[in-house]
Amino acid sequence: MAKLPLDRYLEWAPGAKKNLNINHMIPILLDLKSTGNWEHSLQHIPRRKLMETKIFAMQKRVQKTKSLPFHEVFKDFKMPNKLRTDVHEKRNRSRKTLYDDY
Repeated sequence: MAKLPLDRYLEWAPGAKKNLNINHMIPILLDLKSTGNWEHSLQHIPRRKLMETKIFAMQKRVQKTKSLPFHEVFKDFKMPNKLRTDVHEKRNRSRKTLYDDY
């Protein structure tokens, strides 16, 4: 299975999945075939999946209301599932052995 070099050319937002719809893949592949330039071809990826869009949204939100508490500014900013694990849950998972029932 071939993969696009997404990480090399783009910075993904936390929580954004790298699954692309066929509506996005066809223009990417057509542009790649005609130009041979990955940076130009990957402009068809939706902006909502990119980190810079999330940063601009947070900056706009902070500028709009300077009196927001820190947790309010970042409430819509989703972290990847790997980082959201609870400490107790992580500890319990590490204690399970091969013979434990799930």
